[in-house]
Amino acid sequence: MPASFFTGNFSNVPAASITGGAIKDPFNSNAPFPGNIIPASRISPVTLKLQQYYPASNLPGLTSNFSVPVPNTATYNQTVDRIDQNIGEHIRLYVRAHYQQWNVFGGNSIPANGATTPYTTTNYTVGYTHTLSPNLVNDFRVGRNFFDTATLNPFAVSGQKSAGTDLGIAGYNGDSLYNNPGIPDFGITGFNGLSNASSNWYQNDSTTQLSEQISWSHGSHNIMAGAEFRRLATGRAAVNNPRGTFSFNGLLTGYAPADFILGTPQSFNTPGPEVRGRVAEWRDGFFVLDKWQVSRKLTLNYGLRYELPTVPYTINGNATLLNADQTKIVGGTPGYRFIAPNHNDWAPRLGVAYRITDKTVFRAGGGIYYNPNQTNSYTFLNTNPPYTTILTCTWSTGLQPVGLSNPFGVPGVCPSAPTAGLIVTDPWHQPTGRMNQWSAGLERQLWSGGGVEVSYLGSHSYHLDRSFYNNTPLFPGPGPVNSRRPNPLFGPIRTINTDEIANYESMTAIYRQRMKHGLQMMASYVWSHTTDVTTDSNGGGAPMIPYTWKADYGNSNWDIRHRFVATFVYDIPFFGVSNRVLRGAFGNWQANGIITLQTGVPFNVTTSTDTANTAASGTYRPNLVHAATSNCGRDHLVGCIDPTAFTVADLYPISPNNYAYGNAGRNLLHGPGAETVNFSVFKNFPIKERLKFQFRFETFALFNHTNFSNPSSTINTGSFGNITGASGNRNIQLGGKLQF
Repeated sequence: MPASFFTGNFSNVPAASITGGAIKDPFNSNAPFPGNIIPASRISPVTLKLQQYYPASNLPGLTSNFSVPVPNTATYNQTVDRIDQNIGEHIRLYVRAHYQQWNVFGGNSIPANGATTPYTTTNYTVGYTHTLSPNLVNDFRVGRNFFDTATLNPFAVSGQKSAGTDLGIAGYNGDSLYNNPGIPDFGITGFNGLSNASSNWYQNDSTTQLSEQISWSHGSHNIMAGAEFRRLATGRAAVNNPRGTFSFNGLLTGYAPADFILGTPQSFNTPGPEVRGRVAEWRDGFFVLDKWQVSRKLTLNYGLRYELPTVPYTINGNATLLNADQTKIVGGTPGYRFIAPNHNDWAPRLGVAYRITDKTVFRAGGGIYYNPNQTNSYTFLNTNPPYTTILTCTWSTGLQPVGLSNPFGVPGVCPSAPTAGLIVTDPWHQPTGRMNQWSAGLERQLWSGGGVEVSYLGSHSYHLDRSFYNNTPLFPGPGPVNSRRPNPLFGPIRTINTDEIANYESMTAIYRQRMKHGLQMMASYVWSHTTDVTTDSNGGGAPMIPYTWKADYGNSNWDIRHRFVATFVYDIPFFGVSNRVLRGAFGNWQANGIITLQTGVPFNVTTSTDTANTAASGTYRPNLVHAATSNCGRDHLVGCIDPTAFTVADLYPISPNNYAYGNAGRNLLHGPGAETVNFSVFKNFPIKERLKFQFRFETFALFNHTNFSNPSSTINTGSFGNITGASGNRNIQLGGKLQF
């Protein structure tokens, strides 16, 4: 952000970037500030204190005016150990242990936005395989995985315990009151804000698993049956914005940075304590499968699996939610169960393989698969009363502007319901996420070791989770948001609903060449199309219109239409001579490579303005004027989206009486593609018959090819259509590996 903004000087901002063409004074009947300059006496003292966290611009212009290398570091330490023991001819035992510890620092061009994330993983498995008879084998396994992590902001790492309190915002002393170092988050549409929302949270996950499987061969049948039992437990102390957050979108002055300098947020969330909750559930499964060799040409695989996810519950009692009618808060005792049981998760599977000729095989299959909701959907429940109360406050036209120094000084901005804080809850009936999948393919051998495969894969998923904010005003319209909520007992309600869908289709062509003349390779091309509604509830998935999620059905965030991948392994035939010295120096070299080419992923064209005046938590989109187009990538880094395709000029607040959601679809455009070449060379040094040392030279992004990120896509901002991020820098590493 230019330093001139912190002096109140917006005289260089183009009129087209300001709603209404001039910076308005919301405290003076929206009269324009002369010359687009906010007097020094009107600049928020909180904003002036925040200037210390913004580095000085080093490039010209109002936007995209700061460029520095961003540090990122990662330190890994791990060990994997395994012991195998045979007892006689029929019993095999193994014990495997894995320990990994790593520490990741993710830098940011604004240092205050960086984060340090330590991880620790401990895993062990014991396996017992008993050959009871030539046609009967029993396999038993038990194991446990424990994962511990945290995300820490720079204030916590450096021990700054009162930076947020020192800003002087009334009620925003959560850093010192709750021992959660850092400052509130400040979001400024079209500009870099100060944000470390998901920091200073702590989580651990454990999975204990036991499985039993028996295999019986009888004639042309190979039958397998078994069961597995998994206990998942998640402990988490986290709040999405534990130190509070303020959003500046230009609704008050016409320009988001001017809102920030004047200290007039359009919405804000209050801080709250992080209380550790711990939840658990069992995910059990039972299955039977028969591989039937019907004839020399035909093989059938058919089976049935029964999934039994038990009802998730709180271990330590730090979890509350709403009852089924959403009229009161319930729970809060150890062992309390959150949802109704699901006892109808049957999953049949069928596969067919038919050998048309000795060189041609046709394969097809289909099945039903279940995936219970993530345990994090229940750790959210420790953010409800009585553990914490987070108010979501929204300014609307007709109310007095809010000031940063005392954000609670304006009646009507914050909820006044009996239970006003944000409530996260799960519905009593929460069906298990389900996917129906089907496939068909043809394989053809071309020559010795070489063949091609062409296949189709499709799926339909449903009962997918999302965040349903079902206490949002039912319709767009004027007036304070909180007085229009349908349930007057509460403020915002975030219900983890499982009512969304997703679809996937793909065609794949693969060529494989097994090792021949020292060369092994594979090349594949995939065309695919993925459609869905939102990301999952844990990833912030919320449609624009809470009550009409179909309006968000479109290209998924990870929809990659075309992808080509080629890999090779080549044993370099250097100097096949008998001289031991020459053979040691020039023999046993291996070259490896991976080439990846793919088209870009979609992006959403959005508006920062609540054009419906509903304070919905989804991403608002503008109206569509004509078919949207973009040309983003190399040589097209600025203005790569056609701005004439979108408008909010006919929506609130520019059109004061037209409260509505925009009609532009979700993820209409795709960003730049990516090209990556990874290459490595290995040299093997034989030491003994079963002992060798391997030297490894590895490069990632060999050609240092820049892969550009998606452009900024918030309309009516100076950075709209500009690409400001990239990846693909070359990394080189040397390594050694002792194999025995």
